[in-house]
Amino acid sequence: MLRVLRLRDPSLDITLAPSRVQGQGSGEQVAAALDLLGRVGAVDVILCGRGGGSMEDLWAFNEEVVARAIARSRIPVISCVGHETDFTIADFVADLRAATPSAAAELAVSVRADLDAALADRQQRLYSALSRDLRWRRERLAELKERLGRPERSLDGAVQRVDDARQRLERALQGRLVSGRQALDSLAARLAGRNPQRELLLAGGRLDRAQRQLISALAGEIAVRRQGLEAGRRALHALGPLQSLARGYALVTAEDGSLLRSSAQAKRGDSVRVRLAEGALRCTVDEAFVAGSSGNTRRN
Repeated sequence: MLRVLRLRDPSLDITLAPSRVQGQGSGEQVAAALDLLGRVGAVDVILCGRGGGSMEDLWAFNEEVVARAIARSRIPVISCVGHETDFTIADFVADLRAATPSAAAELAVSVRADLDAALADRQQRLYSALSRDLRWRRERLAELKERLGRPERSLDGAVQRVDDARQRLERALQGRLVSGRQALDSLAARLAGRNPQRELLLAGGRLDRAQRQLISALAGEIAVRRQGLEAGRRALHALGPLQSLARGYALVTAEDGSLLRSSAQAKRGDSVRVRLAEGALRCTVDEAFVAGSSGNTRRN
């Protein structure tokens, strides 16, 4: 039994409670050893048994005092008396029966390497999921930036703030991953020598909740930044030249396409193009007026 326990988990803490297992008074000694382990504390499971023998050799585990000691134990007891074909009253009172002491050791302790592999797999799956989500959101942000087109130059500040926020989020995620890895290491240490099945399920639930919280926080931050970019785009659109045309203004350009801002740029006979909100006009300058302090002055 001890050899199997050491092979499956070398770091396991084992407490031995020796007693006689056959002969006169052996039943009372087995019961006393069970009561002693119940008072020690920090005991996760008790393996109560011995190697094979005749019915008379195994009779101590049929005695009432042993059955009552097993029944009142608050710590789970695995009965492992004799060989697979041997049955005693202790087998029926215990929480679980194992065919042999070696089989009891295999039931009580999982292989440490299997636990380490399961924890590493959980960590890798969490990191991969977060990386995929962050990559998708980065690509989505790049797509939104591309769709903004020329106004992007006016939104450099907003884009920089989004990039800064992304970097902060990446650092925060990295920190959470480091914290998660440390938590996993701590959990692995706590799992040593315990039945890992329930603890592993609880750890998996905590990891799943942490993943959902991280993804939710990232989605909220991206949504806020996207709203800011959209507000800037609408503000630029409202101040654009096409909106001025819609209010009744016009854009006048010379034949070479240059914008006319003063009557001094045109003279009689020049051909100009007038851009309206809907359509355009080609016009010929008959007269040009220069705005003065007391009215308009004609200029040939």
